[in-house]
Amino acid sequence: MIIEDNHIDRIIARFVVDEASQEDIQLLGEWMDLSAENKRYVENIRLLHDKALASQSSIKVDTAKAWEKVNAQLDQPMQAITPSKSKRLVMKSKSWVRVAAMFTLVVGISSLFYYLSNNSDSNFIHYNLTAADTSVNKTIAGNIQVYLNKNTTIEVVEDKKNKTRVLQLSGEANFEIKHSDEMQLIVKAGETLIKDIGTTFNVKANADDSTIEVFVEAGEVSFFTDSQVGVRLTKGETGIYDKQTKLFKLNKTDNPNITSYKTHKFVFTNTPLSEVVKAINAVYPNDILLGDSLIGKQTLNVTFDNEDIDAMAYIMSETLGLSLSKTDKGYILNRQ
Repeated sequence: MIIEDNHIDRIIARFVVDEASQEDIQLLGEWMDLSAENKRYVENIRLLHDKALASQSSIKVDTAKAWEKVNAQLDQPMQAITPSKSKRLVMKSKSWVRVAAMFTLVVGISSLFYYLSNNSDSNFIHYNLTAADTSVNKTIAGNIQVYLNKNTTIEVVEDKKNKTRVLQLSGEANFEIKHSDEMQLIVKAGETLIKDIGTTFNVKANADDSTIEVFVEAGEVSFFTDSQVGVRLTKGETGIYDKQTKLFKLNKTDNPNITSYKTHKFVFTNTPLSEVVKAINAVYPNDILLGDSLIGKQTLNVTFDNEDIDAMAYIMSETLGLSLSKTDKGYILNRQ
């Protein structure tokens, strides 16, 4: 569905002053459903309208006296029409004048807002990358390969004038970057910043986690905040930022499954089943659950290389002598 900008602005104008028809409301709803930007656009116009009304001073008007003044003006000889007809015209048009005035105000505001938010500076590019139930592979600007784990969003803001590209991460993602002098890349995760120097690195920044972790597969990165120098990481190192203490620490990484959501390869060596299940569930849309917490202490030695979750659940049950049952949400491992 395509709606011209000026037409949608007219519909929005009628909508915010409660003059929209059912057809207007339906069209507006369909237009808002097309994108989050459209929805925010309408919400911002409504907010501006409400604030404008709230900021207006309350003025007491003596309507009788005002009509006397109007009638007196209409009685002047220079009027080409009779006072009674003019009076009826004014009364009939009062509602229309209110709507027209509000329409002018709202369309003006909406056009200004749309211009400022979308066209105020052609140097800016702003868009989102999202992975819902499964991991997603995306390319940014030709030199950045991004693998988003499930339940991850990246907000991309490019500033051509200042030659910066900022990626605001919520969730977990792996970045393969060919360094470019044309644009400085900064990844933001919570209050931390990661600056690349041509590298491959993984960032885990889930909102519910107490830490933010950066693991470097190749190259070198700086991991810091606006107020702290932070740490410099090279291949095989992990930087950990504690959200509560605001402190950084550096670890040598021995976890082979950090980027399993990207490679779909898992390596488990004497690993408790509870940790095996947790690692797999972080990648696949369907979960494997443990019917008994005690079986989670059993250890597993196995490598899964691009296996689907059905095969992995079956192998675990057969290896450890567990029963396996399937549900709408995944699998349950239990004692036989």
